[in-house]
Amino acid sequence: WFADNRNTLTFSQSLTKGQFNPYDTIYAQTDTLLNDNVVIGSSSYDRNSETNRQFQNYGTSLLFKHLFAKEGTELTADVNVNLIESTFQGDYVSRYSETLSNIQRQSGGGKMQLYTSQTDFTSKLSDKLKVEAGLRGSVRHYESVYDNFRLNESTGLYEQLPGLLVDYEFVDQVYAAYGTISKNAEKWKYQVGLRAESSNYMGKLRDTTLTFKVQYPISLFPSLYLTRVISETQDVQLALSRKISRPSFMQLIPFVDYSDSLNVSRGNPELEPEFTHLAELSYQKSYNKKNVFIATAYARYITNLTIRNQV
Repeated sequence: WFADNRNTLTFSQSLTKGQFNPYDTIYAQTDTLLNDNVVIGSSSYDRNSETNRQFQNYGTSLLFKHLFAKEGTELTADVNVNLIESTFQGDYVSRYSETLSNIQRQSGGGKMQLYTSQTDFTSKLSDKLKVEAGLRGSVRHYESVYDNFRLNESTGLYEQLPGLLVDYEFVDQVYAAYGTISKNAEKWKYQVGLRAESSNYMGKLRDTTLTFKVQYPISLFPSLYLTRVISETQDVQLALSRKISRPSFMQLIPFVDYSDSLNVSRGNPELEPEFTHLAELSYQKSYNKKNVFIATAYARYITNLTIRNQV
């Protein structure tokens, strides 16, 4: 809706539905070796897995844009809501011999509500100088319930494994504000920025009393991008920044995933984000439209490094 020549309002609605049904067949053989690499034992198994996953996503967004009288100055604001649901069922058959097998089933589903809002302001102070600022908020609420079963071959019925029930819920909140100033001059080009961010993760296993929490009241992320133009064909660039990488959902889940009895996995809900300090210095020389020489040196320092442990 073009309210006038300076204000625009945009509304959109979407519905996405889908499913996928992968089927996997695995043959594995394991040898046991002595120190002199002599095989003293060998075992093998066949593994068939057939899964069905369905999902749907309802998305709504509202965008507002305002153009100021001053050229190059504008304000945008948007709100987005996504409601996601999924269901899952998987059958896993592991056969170790003609008489020994293990047949499992996992079923369940999850729901997620994702709310995000953002506003950005941009203004050109001159032909060469520009400032930008903005705010962003994100709230994610996730729920999942999964049951695990094992086939009783004598009765032909799947029996529930109560100890492997998954009933998990978490709320993840991230709020941020940023500002940058950039200048594009003849010999020097630069962009200096600072982002402040606050995050709060809270989760709980609803069938127990276990709760989890990771909080960062305020974290700062400065950045500097500097270019020295030597000539029309060559320049030197310097980039300094601090970044954050949050653990994924699978890295945070506090329960053991038994969908594969031979490859169980478990996350750590107390994982903290990784923080990375980056520095990069590069030189670029253009000889013609087809030939360019680039030399780069960089350094990276990471704290709270996340490493996957194999058990």
